Amino acid sequence: MQTFVIHRKNSGFKRNFKCRVAAFVADHLAERFPGFKPDVGWRRAAERYPAQAHPEYLDLIKKPFLDDPVFRQVSPSSEEWSEEGAYDPVGERGFSPVPGLLHRYQDRALVIPASRCFVRCRHCMRKRLWGLSEEVGVERVRQWILYLDAHKEISEVIVSGGDPLTLSDQRLGKFLDSIAGVRHIREVRIHTRAVVAAPSRITPELAKLLARRKVRRLVTQFNHAQEVSSKSAHAVRALNAAGIKVLNQSVMLRGVNDEAETLADLFAALAGINVSPYYLHHPDPVRGAMHFTLSLREGWAVYSKAREESDPAVVPAYVVDLPGREAKVEVERVLGHG
Repeated sequence: MQTFVIHRKNSGFKRNFKCRVAAFVADHLAERFPGFKPDVGWRRAAERYPAQAHPEYLDLIKKPFLDDPVFRQVSPSSEEWSEEGAYDPVGERGFSPVPGLLHRYQDRALVIPASRCFVRCRHCMRKRLWGLSEEVGVERVRQWILYLDAHKEISEVIVSGGDPLTLSDQRLGKFLDSIAGVRHIREVRIHTRAVVAAPSRITPELAKLLARRKVRRLVTQFNHAQEVSSKSAHAVRALNAAGIKVLNQSVMLRGVNDEAETLADLFAALAGINVSPYYLHHPDPVRGAMHFTLSLREGWAVYSKAREESDPAVVPAYVVDLPGREAKVEVERVLGHG
């Protein structure tokens, strides 16, 4: 079933789009779990932040309740109506010299070629962009290339979103060709949840397409061992076969992975499918996602215990993104333990 629709400027179309997407998620769950019916909180939250997910991700849900770690990440909730938090908590807009391009760190830039996703994670740090879903046009890409070409200090480009793998192979290939054509760009890094949420998207053909265009690393986001499936393992193998290393950056989320045993199980499960640890992010204080947030001390207590129970080789660094800093900071240092 088609899960993505391009928004038009017409507000009525946007409302209809939100209703259709939310209905797809709800209908899929009702089919799997007879008796499931969205409550008032679901419907109200879906009006502001539409529910969206690929069928492969919805199939990972074991029960349609908020104590299921996958359901919690995809389900609209009345908790999202809180006015706490900020729409742009780390100040990304201040590092955007060209729309859709972020140049926060000296040697790398991030570009957003698509705002669509395989799953709208309810904890998304860019929840403010959910009202946009049109793919970036040729003129915008030209502006990015001009900026990259003029800034020789940039050696790596991170392609994020949204999710860049929602683009077709043809469009993605042309886009990556334009970036790879900038001589001083040595590496292109892809950030995607496709490995988790739509693993069938990762074909051997796609993996080869990426490898031919300076992609050496692909970063994904598993947050719970329940998300580690045989399909995900197959996707990782396809990427590895093309010479692409797969890394994981999780987010510490209340009600999903905020127990030491849960985190330790996740670290071990990822090692079992050859996904390397990268970061465990402390959640950003995002408007509409504050119900996922822990304090730094709460997060550190969970992480430090999980680290003690795990092989050091499979444990990522636990970091927090603080406004005004030129790099992510390890929580251990912020709390004065390091």
